[in-house]
Order: sequence, then C-alpha cells, then structure tokens
Amino acid sequence: MADGRARPLVCGGDEPAPPFPTFLCGIVEHGFGRGSKQLNCATANLPTSALEAAPAGHRLTDTGVYFGWAQVRVRGDASFHAEDSAVHPMVMSIGWNPQFENPTQSVEVHILHDFAHDFYGREMRVCVLGYIRPERKYESLDALMQDIETDKQVGQRSVARPAYEALRHAPEFAIT
Repeated sequence: MADGRARPLVCGGDEPAPPFPTFLCGIVEHGFGRGSKQLNCATANLPTSALEAAPAGHRLTDTGVYFGWAQVRVRGDASFHAEDSAVHPMVMSIGWNPQFENPTQSVEVHILHDFAHDFYGREMRVCVLGYIRPERKYESLDALMQDIETDKQVGQRSVARPAYEALRHAPEFAIT
C-alpha cells in the first residue's frame, strides 16, 4: 500500500469462492466528477440498487475495492468502436470514499479500457470475482492514486488466471 505495507500481486484463490462470482447490472449514472479529473481514474457509476438486486448469497456487503469483468452495452452505436462493447477487466470501489467523506454510498467501476466516448445512460454489466482491499482514508491524494494504480495491476493479474478468465465469457455478457 502507499503507506509502505506490502500488497499481494493477485487476490483470491485458484478459482472464485462465494460470494463470487457476483453479477451486477445497471444504468451508468453520473458520480461526483472526481475520477478522471482528480484521480486519473475515470469511473462508470452504478446505482446502489444494483447491489441490492444481487441474489442472496451473492450480495457484496463489505466496502472496499473489488476486481472482475465489465461490459458496457454500446453495440450497434456507430460512434463507439467495436472493441468498446467487449468484456474488459475492471476494478470497482464500493463504499463511502473516506478520502472525500461522501455523504452517500457509491458503486464506482473503473474499466481497464479506453472508450471512444462517455457512456452515461448505457447499461453496464459487471462480474465481480474477488476482493482486493478495504477502503481507507489516505495521508494525501498522491498516496490514494498510488494505491489505485496498484489496485489496477492486482485486478488485471487476478483475472488473468484460468478460472477467472473463463468468466469473461459468462452468459450474462452475451449480446442477443
């Protein structure tokens, strides 16, 4: 972590364990406007109702940072590239963001892909595969940004393992 503690290179066992995988779905909404501007980490925010819609036994109750796969439904829109509708690795923060003392809980997904355009109002599907770390308040914005970069690396390495990679092709991501 940015405070000097060692971080694992990957999170989770050889395959996802309950409550994972957890599938979330919702319409991308505007957040607090800090992700790209202050943190160099654009996020696609889901309504917290997406958490409540998860089946019993798969609800995410801990705040913190998670990893998995995400897909934004933009297929058929000529203003987006074909690759924009693919399933991409993601890291996601669920919580109150103690660094910024948010008045409300948020679900902020950072998809590890550069999109052609914003996609507010689009459907996003997320497959959460594991937990990276709890949320915390940092001594500085730079320290938070360092941990976010580490989260991205941990998330990418974690989904690259075979049992996690296989879920990139889960039926929930099928475009019909």
